[in-house]
Order: sequence, then structure tokens, then C-alpha cells
Amino acid sequence: MSVNASDGEGWGLSVLEANALGVPVLAYRRPGLRYSIRDRKTGWLIEEDHELGRAISDALRSVSDEAAAEACNVRARHWASQFTWERMADQVQALLLAEERRLGQLPSNRRTGTDLTTVVRVPSDLLPDGKAPEFRHTDACQMSGTDLVVLLRNADTDTAKAALHRSALTASGMIDERVRISVARPIDLVSPMDSALPTAALAAQLAVMPEERRQNTRAG
Repeated sequence: MSVNASDGEGWGLSVLEANALGVPVLAYRRPGLRYSIRDRKTGWLIEEDHELGRAISDALRSVSDEAAAEACNVRARHWASQFTWERMADQVQALLLAEERRLGQLPSNRRTGTDLTTVVRVPSDLLPDGKAPEFRHTDACQMSGTDLVVLLRNADTDTAKAALHRSALTASGMIDERVRISVARPIDLVSPMDSALPTAALAAQLAVMPEERRQNTRAG
């Protein structure tokens, strides 16, 4: 295991470097570190008043079992593997493309830029069967159970509602109490979606969702 006793990090690059080698990291729950470490999955986060030596001893004891240590190793490697230069390049390219399209619109139609990001959760039974909603290239979406979860970058809650309207969500769906829109937390921004899907793949996944599952979702 590795120990980071820093007072704070911008992100915690050394954490990801250790995780890439399957090494879990222990650190205080401080800025940056509390986002780069997934507590009790890829390492351990301890509170300010916790004695560091004792925390190290407890952590080492928890991975003294070979099976537990191997599971931690696998989780750490998987977490680190999601942060790649290719993924970063794709995000930068998507941002540039979105800005190019924004500038190509008439001044009166240009959306106002914002630093906010929102997370939207929509039950799949509110979407047209087999039809995937379309969002900007800068956004990411995935299926979580029977819900569609979308990370809308540079969008406040009002912009998120407009995006849902454009994505063919019906008027009744817009006011459904199961639709949840919230401002993204820092952890939402740094955590890659494990199964982020392009629109085509998402449409295919919605199309093959068993009818029984849709009915159960509607009944719920």
C-alpha cells in the first residue's frame, strides 16, 4: 500500500500512479485526495482526527488476506485505467466542436456558457421505445438499472430541462417526479462513467430491454 500524508492535492496524480500498479492508497479526507481515492475500494480515506499510524496498521490488516488484497488490486487497476490520454483528447475535441457549433449560431440563439454541470436521471419507460435521446458531444450517458443517467457539462438546471425537452421527453415526462436533475458534485466530474455509451449503442440497449422490465419500471 501507499500512504499520502499531504494536506491537500489538486487532484492526486500520485494516487492514480499507485493504483495503476494495483497499489491502494491511504490518505486523509482532504481536497483532491477525497476524489481520487474511492474509499475502501481503491484505498482508504481517514478523518482529520484519526491517528495516521493506527490507520496504516488497520489498512494493512484489512489486506492481509490474499483474496481481499487481490480484489483491492483489481479495483485499483480498473479505476486508474479509466483515466487515459485518449479519453482526455476526446473530451478536449468534443469541447472544441461544441464551441465551434455554438459560435456558428446566430448571436440571439447562442446559449450562455456556464461552469456548472448537471446530472440527470430519467426512467427508461419515459423515453420512446427504442429511441435514444441525443445530447451534445460533451455529454456522457449510461444506463443504470432501468434509468438513463446523463452528465450534462456546461449546463445549469434550466439548460438541463431544455436538453431533456429536445431529447423527445414528453411534457408529462418532464414533470414526472422520478426525473431527477441535480448540480453535479466534484466526484461526478472526475469519475468516468464505467459504461458511457454513444447514442447508437444506447439506442440498441434500450431497444432490447425486456418488455417485462419496462412494465415493472412503469408499475414502480
